[in-house]
Amino acid sequence: MFLCDAHCHLPSSEFSEISDALAVCAACAKGSDMPMLAKFKEENPKNVFAAFGVHPKYLDSFNEGELAFFLENADAVGEIGFDKHSSFDLQFQRACFEKQLGMAISKNLPVVIHEVGHWNELEASLKRLRPKRFLIHAAKCSAELVEKFEPMGGWFSFGERELELKSGGAALAAASRSRILLESDSVPSPEKMEKAYLRASEILNLKEVELCRMIGENFSEFFKNG
Repeated sequence: MFLCDAHCHLPSSEFSEISDALAVCAACAKGSDMPMLAKFKEENPKNVFAAFGVHPKYLDSFNEGELAFFLENADAVGEIGFDKHSSFDLQFQRACFEKQLGMAISKNLPVVIHEVGHWNELEASLKRLRPKRFLIHAAKCSAELVEKFEPMGGWFSFGERELELKSGGAALAAASRSRILLESDSVPSPEKMEKAYLRASEILNLKEVELCRMIGENFSEFFKNG
């Protein structure tokens, strides 16, 4: 089976190649990740999609000029967003999120969003700037939030961790099938993705071959402008 991982992180240096049976979107967390991610994408041009951005916990590394440079060869902007556990105050998180979101919009790039504990703030920023397409990764949200964010351009990504929760299964079931992606949220791992695909197929009552086709089409559609 050919699997698609909508959100993973950079592998350690000894892993420069990934499986031919896996396509991934690897995301930055901080500025120092950007050169490494660019190299990882260059080494795996057929399998790696790159999302450049700064996570809300690492905003001291946000440099607009540096990000603009790497966005010239990006497939997405991310992971960016809000986190109640960040040491940076909410006003600063909002300013950095909206600056990066605006850069994504100007480049016509999709956005990978990290969201922990500030759903109202996220909603307000998305309504102000109106991106066409964004992915809430590791979607630990209710079915009601899925129904709220999907009409705004929302897509939703789930890993095995989220799908083991009752709320995660309900959110997956509530999302339109064309807006669903799966992820590992780890270093690229076919084994982790196989577990996520198996659990999602059970919740959606789909054969794995049907799910693979659906996720592959969704992955291509989400990252099509990268």
